Amino acid sequence: TALDLNRLSDAVSALDHQKKDVALFYSKPSQVYDNGAEIRLWQTYRNLIGCGLRVGVVSDRSVEALSKYKVLVIPRAYNCKPETLAAVNEFIRNGGKVFMQTGSFAKDQYNQSLDNSYLKSNSDSFNIWTYSTAFSSFQSYFERLGMLNIKVCKSDGTIPEGIEWEKLEKDGKLLVNITGITGDTADLHVEKNGEILSGATNLMTNEKVGETFTVSQYTPILLRFGKDEPIVPPVLTELWQKNQMLQWNTTGDAAGANIYRV
Repeated sequence: TALDLNRLSDAVSALDHQKKDVALFYSKPSQVYDNGAEIRLWQTYRNLIGCGLRVGVVSDRSVEALSKYKVLVIPRAYNCKPETLAAVNEFIRNGGKVFMQTGSFAKDQYNQSLDNSYLKSNSDSFNIWTYSTAFSSFQSYFERLGMLNIKVCKSDGTIPEGIEWEKLEKDGKLLVNITGITGDTADLHVEKNGEILSGATNLMTNEKVGETFTVSQYTPILLRFGKDEPIVPPVLTELWQKNQMLQWNTTGDAAGANIYRV
């Protein structure tokens, strides 16, 4: 609710403004020639957020933004501009990783063949037929890159398909935001480097949560692990700092009232 957003605005803002993990390529030329490109783009996005990854978007018009990322994911994008292919090849030479659907970047915006041999030889590939068939390959790939050291898991250690989630480590605390999408998902836990975490508080209800928990459909939970300190909305920051005995400067206005400034 709006009251929850206000009460938890500091946590929500921190989650929203953290650096993106991966770049997802959006290809307008591919959507001209391939009716399946848009649905594959959406399915790829779902796979990424299902792995708890923060996703940014690049396209032919913004390919220079690749320098901000370590990983580029290309869904079924058969067509791209030649300069885009050159930029992605340079991204790889500079240490970037590319995970792409088989056959991508094979033709230009005029549907003429491109030489994408360097890209194919220096990237990993996946196939999407349905969301489920690709999800396990996404998990395996990003675990191999060390990007899933923190994850929301089922009892067998795999990430369930029916949730969206994201995480943030800040100030000695771990925040994990989880929402059920396809229905209730029971017996979940959060693990870090293979170790199951405990002692979480659900900030939505301010209740303690055990090692395992259930996520209900369309009902978000916001778990905090670590120091049992409140995450204070910005509007209350000055009062909280005063109570914590931080350094304050005090001045008087014309009427003699005290005005506190950090």
